[in-house]
Amino acid sequence: MALFVAFLESQRLYEKGQCRFDRRYAYVSFVQNVSISWAFYDLALFYIALKSSLKLFNPVPKFLAIKAVLFLSFWQGVLLATLAQFDMIDQIGNWTVEKVSTGVQNWLICFEVSLCAFTHISLPTILEKVLCILVFC
Repeated sequence: MALFVAFLESQRLYEKGQCRFDRRYAYVSFVQNVSISWAFYDLALFYIALKSSLKLFNPVPKFLAIKAVLFLSFWQGVLLATLAQFDMIDQIGNWTVEKVSTGVQNWLICFEVSLCAFTHISLPTILEKVLCILVFC
């Protein structure tokens, strides 16, 4: 997809955040959304097929955290591009509207990945404590 977008940009057919039909952003966003949804579906099938083998590792919270970051980062990018297109995001100093929206998205992704890392570290421990209380008490 990245090579396709690079090709479209070289032909001046793609502008990020421009939902005009002659700029291909809407089409690329649709294909990315289908791709992310399909990957989530395949991940669910993978888990269903190997549920008993993966039970020891408790992968569901980890899978959900990773997929949430991917899915939310895509949709927040679409939302920020839409807000920029409707002039709801302003230029700040030397930063163009596109750079401001990209900076906001990058900051949000850093925050989401931090939450994902915290989830990977603490959630299994919390779940183990809850299961220990439920099983042994």
